[in-house]
Amino acid sequence: MSPKELGEAVNYVGPGTVYPVHCEEPELFRKYYGSVTLPEIGKEYRV
Repeated sequence: MSPKELGEAVNYVGPGTVYPVHCEEPELFRKYYGSVTLPEIGKEYRV
């Protein structure tokens, strides 16, 4: 999936927060989306 396609998919879903997993550069999400949480191993998150 290209960055453009990924952006379109995220915008379509309209999440309150993005939790990028299974990607090579999760920090890049912060460049495109307001609320991004980079998951930490062993930490629990409420969604």
